[in-house]
Amino acid sequence: MTEKKRKTLIFSAFAIVILTGLVLFFIFDSDDNPQYKVTFDLNGGEMSVTETIVTLNESYSLPFPTKAGYQFKGWYDGDALFPSMGIWSLTSDLRLKAMWEISDDVGFVYEKADGGFKVIGYKGVIKERIVGPETYNGEPVVGIDKDTFVDLKAFLDDGTISTLLLYIPFYFDEECDNIAFDDRVSVARYDDVDDKGFTYTKAENGYVLEDYYGGVQDNIIVPTEYKGMPVIKIRKTAWNGLKAIIDGDDSVHQVNIYVPNGVENLLSDAAVVDKIKVVRYTDISEEGNVYLFSKGIMSFVGYVGDYNDKIVIPSEYDGVAVTKMGSFAFYGTEYFLADDMSEPICIYLPNTVNYVTEDAFMECGYVTLRLTADGEIISDASEIFDWICNTTFVGEKFPIIDVICNFRDYLGADFNSKSPCYVKFELNGGKIVEYNEIGKDENGNPIYEAVEVNSVFVTASRPYELPTPHRDGYSFDGWYFNGELLPTVGDAWKISKYISIEARWTEIEKEG
Repeated sequence: MTEKKRKTLIFSAFAIVILTGLVLFFIFDSDDNPQYKVTFDLNGGEMSVTETIVTLNESYSLPFPTKAGYQFKGWYDGDALFPSMGIWSLTSDLRLKAMWEISDDVGFVYEKADGGFKVIGYKGVIKERIVGPETYNGEPVVGIDKDTFVDLKAFLDDGTISTLLLYIPFYFDEECDNIAFDDRVSVARYDDVDDKGFTYTKAENGYVLEDYYGGVQDNIIVPTEYKGMPVIKIRKTAWNGLKAIIDGDDSVHQVNIYVPNGVENLLSDAAVVDKIKVVRYTDISEEGNVYLFSKGIMSFVGYVGDYNDKIVIPSEYDGVAVTKMGSFAFYGTEYFLADDMSEPICIYLPNTVNYVTEDAFMECGYVTLRLTADGEIISDASEIFDWICNTTFVGEKFPIIDVICNFRDYLGADFNSKSPCYVKFELNGGKIVEYNEIGKDENGNPIYEAVEVNSVFVTASRPYELPTPHRDGYSFDGWYFNGELLPTVGDAWKISKYISIEARWTEIEKEG
């Protein structure tokens, strides 16, 4: 065979293979799974692709474009909305156009109107209280369409929200009230609303707080002023919506509401109403300490800072000594503590405090206290004892003493077996003198200083030995507590709390 014929045969065979492959492709691929091109007209929007390939009878999902100040309505084939996903059934290439509607980042949808914009829809977060906007894109919102919120009916029907309260500005046309599309929807008017969720109406001397639509928080702080004018009053119904939400939420234990001092507040001060606690305040420090200055007294009334391992209460604020613990100052503190805290949070209480109101530390099971002077922890038994004796406790005083003296066991027991009992000596004319080494002389011999002792602490459940006092001309009979003689030496101290014990004496008869 010549070289020319051999090359001709090889080429013919190669051509047959190629033709056979093309025939098989069109028979088995093109006929069964043809592919088509979809081109996108972004209509001013942005997207990383401008076209995609889809396969007949296979699932597809079209991408979503974005456009600043607009919300994507969908892809349109002429006037018809084209499904964004599904099984491809068309048998030709397709050009789709993105359609947009004006919207903001909250979810309101607008259309241009005379004098500004009109709200025509809502696609934001589904919640029970929604505040209609006053402005959009620097122009006023002049109205709201009656069908703006009708899509939320489905969420009312399925129980996602139980009621819907819609706030709209006072200057909106009265016909806007028809946005309440059934009896589960109500409409409230407002003059103004801030970014914390408080709604206001303007009064002659300031603002009246009408309602609160913000989220459920541990601490809600009513501002002292709004837009440079004071908040002068809070409606009694301001917290009704909040109360309805938290009463049905088992995960919420308590909400503290701090109200500026001097504001007319129709929900009683220092009230605990179900899960809501109301506390008056004058100022809040950068650390989150809440203070009330009233009638010349600086009180510590609450804490809104971060819960770490300790809360330090200074001995003074704004140049005034902190002398009082307000009602419910740490009420329910453990509700707000981080779940991963393994140790009780420590509150450093200054010894300038001489008045503790009833229930200041109510329900603070995960709190321990340290008494301080000038920022330093007081560990001397007599100083702690004297502070306790000189402090006025309104109501039952033992709970706070239990915490300061560490009688409470944080593992659940009523009595901490290692607690110190603070014991004060009523010496009745006697003395207890201890000699403390204060240094050494030039020969290396210790130098002692005589110190009179009037108190001591004894550790619970531990062996102990009480000191023996001295009184000239008398013999010591022993220590007495509640009229009964205490053993001077014992195997285990069995008294908790803080106590005073009395020294009793018998006069020594003189000879002759």
